[in-house]
Amino acid sequence: MTWVAQDLTCVAYYPFYARTIYELTLKPGDNILVKETSEGWYRGKNIRTRRVGIFPQDFVREVAKEEFEKTNHKTLDLNPIMEISPIQNEIIETLRYWRLQLNLEHKKKNWKNFGVLLNALRELLQLRNNLLLTNNTIKTNKSNIKNIISFVNTKHQELDLPKVPRIDKLFKATLQNSGFYGLYQQYSSTTAVKKNKSETTKSFVFQLMLDFQCVIVRMVGDAKVIFKLYDHSSKEFVSESYVVEITQFGLHKNIELHGKLRTIFKDITEKELKSGQLYLVCQIQRWGYLLLDEKIMKKYKKHRDYRRPFAVGILKLTPELFDSCELETVEETINIFKSSEKFVYYKLHQMIIDKDSTIIPIENAVGVQIKLRSFKGEIENFGETIIGEDEVKLSELGITKKMNFPGVIYPSNRRNDLYLEIVGGNFLQDRKRSPKNMKIRISVRPNKNWRGNVDNLQKSISFGSNCEKSTMYESYVYYHKNDPLFKEHILINIPIEKYPDCHLYIEFIHSTTFEKKSNKLFAFTFIKLINSDDIILNQGKHVLADIYKYIPKLAQATPLWYLTEPPPKQNSKIKSRLSLRKETFTFNLNLCSTRLTQIKEIYQLINYSKYQNLEQIFNKWTYVAPIEVMKFLPRILDVHFTVLGQKGEQMSAIVCKSLILLIRLIVNAHDTDYRPVLDHYIQTKFSSDNVQNKENELTIYLAKIYPFLITELATLLGTDLEKSFRKVIDPLRALDFLFKFILKSWSLHVELQPRTIDSTKFKKDLLSLFDQIIHILKFNKQQLLGAQATALKHLNTIFVQLRGIFDDEELPKLAFDLIDSVQLGKKTDLNCHKLRLLTTLVETGVLDMHSTRNRLVPLYNKLTKYHMKNGPKELSKCLLLLRTIFQRKLKTSQAQYHYINSFLQMLNLIFDAMDYNKQFLKESEKKIKDQHAIEKQKMLEKEGNPNQQSNTGEGGNSNNKNQIDDFGLQLIEFEKETQNRIREINEKYLRVKRKIISIAMQIFFVLTPNQFRILWEKDKQIQGGVILLLVNFNQLFISLIEEPIYSIGWENLLLAQLFIILKTLRMFYFLMRNILVNKDYAELYLWSSFFKSLSRFILCKNLQLEYMEKLEIQNIIEKYGDMRIEAINLLRQSWNSLQKHQLSFIQDNTKNFLSLILSPNERIKNIAMDLYYSVIKVESKHNSSLKLVEQGTIDVLAETIKLDRNEQFNKIFFPEIELRFEKDVSLKKQGKQFLEQLNLLNVQIHKLKEFPENHLYEEERTHIVLELLDYLKRTERIGMWSKYIHVLLSLHHKLTNYISGGMTLLPLIDSFKWDDNEIIEKMDEGNFLYPQEGSDQRKERLMYLAIDDFIKGKDWERAILLIHELRDRYERKTLEYEKLGRVLKTESECWNNISKTERFYPSYYRVGYYGKGFDNEKYSALYNNEFIYRGAVLEQLTVFIEKLKKKFPSAVIGPKDPTEKEFNSQEMYIQVSNVQPSSEEDKDNRKRDINPLLNSFSKKYIQMNNLYVFVHSKPFRKSKIKSKNEFKDLWLRNTYFITDGSFPSNTRRLRVKDRVDVELSPIQNAVSSVEEKNKDLILIIKKYQSSEEKNTNPFSMALNGVIDAAVNGGVFRYIDAFFGEEYIKNNPNDKDLVLQLKKGLQNQLNILDDGIYLHNKLCPTDFRPFHDKMVLQLKEIKKVLEPELIELLQSIDQDDYN
Repeated sequence: MTWVAQDLTCVAYYPFYARTIYELTLKPGDNILVKETSEGWYRGKNIRTRRVGIFPQDFVREVAKEEFEKTNHKTLDLNPIMEISPIQNEIIETLRYWRLQLNLEHKKKNWKNFGVLLNALRELLQLRNNLLLTNNTIKTNKSNIKNIISFVNTKHQELDLPKVPRIDKLFKATLQNSGFYGLYQQYSSTTAVKKNKSETTKSFVFQLMLDFQCVIVRMVGDAKVIFKLYDHSSKEFVSESYVVEITQFGLHKNIELHGKLRTIFKDITEKELKSGQLYLVCQIQRWGYLLLDEKIMKKYKKHRDYRRPFAVGILKLTPELFDSCELETVEETINIFKSSEKFVYYKLHQMIIDKDSTIIPIENAVGVQIKLRSFKGEIENFGETIIGEDEVKLSELGITKKMNFPGVIYPSNRRNDLYLEIVGGNFLQDRKRSPKNMKIRISVRPNKNWRGNVDNLQKSISFGSNCEKSTMYESYVYYHKNDPLFKEHILINIPIEKYPDCHLYIEFIHSTTFEKKSNKLFAFTFIKLINSDDIILNQGKHVLADIYKYIPKLAQATPLWYLTEPPPKQNSKIKSRLSLRKETFTFNLNLCSTRLTQIKEIYQLINYSKYQNLEQIFNKWTYVAPIEVMKFLPRILDVHFTVLGQKGEQMSAIVCKSLILLIRLIVNAHDTDYRPVLDHYIQTKFSSDNVQNKENELTIYLAKIYPFLITELATLLGTDLEKSFRKVIDPLRALDFLFKFILKSWSLHVELQPRTIDSTKFKKDLLSLFDQIIHILKFNKQQLLGAQATALKHLNTIFVQLRGIFDDEELPKLAFDLIDSVQLGKKTDLNCHKLRLLTTLVETGVLDMHSTRNRLVPLYNKLTKYHMKNGPKELSKCLLLLRTIFQRKLKTSQAQYHYINSFLQMLNLIFDAMDYNKQFLKESEKKIKDQHAIEKQKMLEKEGNPNQQSNTGEGGNSNNKNQIDDFGLQLIEFEKETQNRIREINEKYLRVKRKIISIAMQIFFVLTPNQFRILWEKDKQIQGGVILLLVNFNQLFISLIEEPIYSIGWENLLLAQLFIILKTLRMFYFLMRNILVNKDYAELYLWSSFFKSLSRFILCKNLQLEYMEKLEIQNIIEKYGDMRIEAINLLRQSWNSLQKHQLSFIQDNTKNFLSLILSPNERIKNIAMDLYYSVIKVESKHNSSLKLVEQGTIDVLAETIKLDRNEQFNKIFFPEIELRFEKDVSLKKQGKQFLEQLNLLNVQIHKLKEFPENHLYEEERTHIVLELLDYLKRTERIGMWSKYIHVLLSLHHKLTNYISGGMTLLPLIDSFKWDDNEIIEKMDEGNFLYPQEGSDQRKERLMYLAIDDFIKGKDWERAILLIHELRDRYERKTLEYEKLGRVLKTESECWNNISKTERFYPSYYRVGYYGKGFDNEKYSALYNNEFIYRGAVLEQLTVFIEKLKKKFPSAVIGPKDPTEKEFNSQEMYIQVSNVQPSSEEDKDNRKRDINPLLNSFSKKYIQMNNLYVFVHSKPFRKSKIKSKNEFKDLWLRNTYFITDGSFPSNTRRLRVKDRVDVELSPIQNAVSSVEEKNKDLILIIKKYQSSEEKNTNPFSMALNGVIDAAVNGGVFRYIDAFFGEEYIKNNPNDKDLVLQLKKGLQNQLNILDDGIYLHNKLCPTDFRPFHDKMVLQLKEIKKVLEPELIELLQSIDQDDYN
């Protein structure tokens, strides 16, 4: 680039972002001093930023110096502007965006969205004002920011506006702050279809806010409304109760609290929601009388204090409900029910869910009205976030907890809740007439002296999360029920220190309506919470059988007599006397505590100092439930490390083994997440902050443990793997945290005792450990693979910590040994962890060191390339590795040659990943298609060949037709299923492609031109690699521009991608200027692909601002400017720089430049026409012709016709180019001829547009292309002729007409010679891409393509003809034996298919077009002409006629010949009939000469190929009197149609050039029918003789069709009609025909014998009766027919003899 001095003053018009250190960032309005200029670029200084750099000329506008100095002076005098925070900036952008959107909604008159947007603007302005008022500094309150962002996201979703990608769900993600890969991750996370395995383990936690409104129901008295969460899968309540006291009017007793009755149901997991089994249960219990009886209510007015069951309602909690609740508050009404059954209140909610038949809605009840709002995330992270519509702070809400622990239990999650579920009891009736009215009362009593006074523990019981703690709990009352079930939960709230000194006192009360006996205490029991082992009572169900009679006097005298232990004799007698042995009480206990345990082993471990046998304690505890271990994990670890620090070697083996088992226990638990807890423990306990507190005994112990852990781990890993490999499995799985303990302990030791450290020994011990790990990784044992994979997984985290211990030489060596230890070819999981380890090593910076890079980069290349091809799973890990490598390289690179060289080696892996992804897609598709083909073949064989089906009788024809129509529908459904499966596979691999592209875009986003330039200048040997790399990326860019891979709503990501592509193309150009065009294919192709990339970029639909709304235009201009202008200038600059080499790119650039005329931008149109005309001048100057330009121009014309933009193109192009030729004297004459030819070709090509691209108009399009090909061949436009042959080929491929495709290629193959000296230019025609190559190579390539088409079309014979030509060339001329082997193998497969595979052939139809409705330009080729059409395989006439009806909906279609009136009518008449392939021999009644040695498949092929004669048979009677025997007077008229070509051909339609009518007499008709039937029988018998076909249905039907027809009189009518002496006398000339008919019938009997014999072998057992019936029928035929045949044959033979 040559720089010229320049002195200009400019102002920035578009934003420009510097992508390298040499470029200058501009913002609109920036003042620039320009000092130099070069090829569309300026170098200057930005006054605002005071930086110097280069930038494109089109991004600035020149201004006068006076104006510049004036504005510049003002700019310099301004005070520095304070940078605003990202959230304030986003508010400003959102306000502007919504304002423009508001105008758009107003124009559309969408008043609903207009109103929503108007209110949203006002609310956002208010939020912005509040933000500014409450915070004048840059730092804003995080909760306020969350609320603003939540508001913006909600409105965007409500209005269906594009979703805003965010960083950490807060600030807006942009290309500058996230990079391209970061943006891609943001978009893909919002539209993820399916999560991978690792993601599914992460479960979100939700919080549900319930806002009670009222209960609308008719009640007598006050009531309690109780809300709980219920899990239907476990049939258990999972949360505490939230209780609301209401009046009989359904409102809270304190009216001031109305609308403020809220709680949050805490920690609802995503798993619970997705299960569909979680419900919100609402129970209503009324206060008042036992029975709502008016007499009792009048008599006992004061006694209304009983809690009685009333009603229950449920609300199913679903992910959809939570999604809607997350956006806004949702109002819900819970319907309430009761049951016609008694005593089922405890399970009424379950009955409602199960839709029990006894459920009854409450009369005149609307239900319970509530509001719900959901929040995602841990509640501890909400802070003081304001939620709800009336701004209620989180701290003011009640919390309703779950009655269990979450999967992660942090040390800070301290909890000590004991839940008691009153299940029920079983009580005697005590000789009373009616059962008891049971109520249970529970209180907490202290264990005082049994003679002392006893008071209940105050405020120790809670019924609900919002209920005040009370002294006692009373259940609701069951009326007349001795064995009640309650299922109510209460929370026992006792201080931990009082647990040993308390017990639960449970009283059983009989409640009545009578005043004196309202609450009679008749029995009691108690529960000791702490047992003799000093641990709390066990979890789960308990049944108490020790129920005691209540004696008031005894209770007053000795209140705690039941607690004495051991009891005195007197007390034992009292207990025995008062015990109610037949009565029981059942309850469930649920302890949610991190301080108390019900597990003896854990209790003993935590309190190990009380016990002497430590070994026994450490061996027992590891068999408890993982969730119990998680509760006390920090304390358990403290014990292990304390004992290890105290006892040292004495306990090291036991403690280390226990630690390993501990980690195994919690790792194997699927319902806990141990890692955060262990990480938190390590972070806090091993913290350097603890070092200052040297009195902390645990810290001292932790600093001592590392040598013991190393020693014991080395012992375990050093096990002889051949003898006992299982011993190393658990240590390998615990490797991660054991190493963390070791390294953290070492760090503590260094800080506590820096003088005593021996780092050499420590490193030596660690290396010894790694040697053992390497030895284990090398060990090849199937059972060890899982543990090896886990060890590799843990090594990822270990290596990050080793960087501070090993130096830059030691760490890479260790890494190399570890990677090298894992053998290639092991199972996928192990390989994936190995790849993850490689990624970790890159993150540690091992590739930054020159000494290790040379060793590791080849290894990385080898491993990455190897694992990419092992399947999608390993490919995904390779992509992660590549992204990390590139990101690390580009961040740390100082543009050194060695670094960039290694970078280039790995950059090609991007394309390897693309190729393997395509390969996996093709393999998956092939697997599906192969399976589809097999299944389809089975269906066809099961159905049988319709051509072989019997057609006897009208009923048979009808049934056969219906059967085939049903079969056709089955085939269509089968095809749809296969297409859906293929579509799913494509979507899956598209996601992988997006990830690969995002990595490539991220690379180019941070890549600089200098990094490529250094490589080019330093090493000439790898310049070819650089060229190939640039070509590949150009091709990638073209595909991305033409076929976007992103979903709807990803427009911003697409714009960022286009921005990076343009930046990369500019960078390529700076490098490509050094690549001189030596007409080397690689260099030519590079420049060609570069020009194509730029032209496609300019026409990218996402950049056409003229078609966008003002809102979109402003968004793009502010971020990127008009990228098309920069691209067109770069295109012009690149073309001009080629100078003498421009001739090499005439045809390609004709298309590139001319296509830009369709751009809506006037400036681009003008530049494009200038470039196009410069191409014309170049070719005219050097070639004295415009053939290349003409071909390129015609290609563009054809494309515009295809896009329906030809008229628009012609209006711009022809007047403009004609004007230029008129002005240019040197080109005036040549230009006139050029335009004339263009117009002619344009008309021909335009005809294609008249017919849509679908199967209905296939023949019209085919014939237009054939006419065009004929014209091009005659005018010697060979290049265009070749192009349109491929157009026709694409048409055939699209419609799967593979044989026609092969036939289309044959003329093109013949046009090339076996000459390697003749060079053929490259050609790119859609799906067909040919490089520049010799004539022999092009011919060979086309032959392979034709062979492939013939094989796909099952025309193996024609494929063999081409193979023979290739075989002779390879064997005798070029001696290419490898290729010879391949074609011989293909030929062998073809011969094998010919001999074994049955082929189904298409049907043929004769179609005549009559009436003046066809007399127009469009259908002139059809008018008053007949054609033979080749139908699809197994296609029926009805299906073909339906196609014609769709194509000509107004036409009259039928089989009759048109009348004179119809010929002259203005309507359309179409005559359609079936025709059968025939031959000249058949027409002339001669025998066809077919080699009898050929098998039936080959004979059929000969009969169905090279067809130009077709026959339509129509029976008729000459006599007006109908005979009783229809065979006597049934004539047959065969109409033979001769076409002007033969099938198969490159078209499905051939014109009929001649027709011949031949009449067959009745005897001739009979002979023909019998012989045809015999042929069909022979074919099907041979088929079942030579194959292992299991389905014998077609065979059975074929035999039965002939036998059944004979039995029903068919054969006997032949005898009656033709075998009598009278017929012979009257028709002496038919003597030979009669003899021929007899021989045919005799042959038929012989064939039937063979068929029945074979059928006897093949038919299944269930078909045996059917077979026996056919045998009997055949015997009956022979019995009658054979004597007649023998007698007649003898008589005719005798006459012949005489």
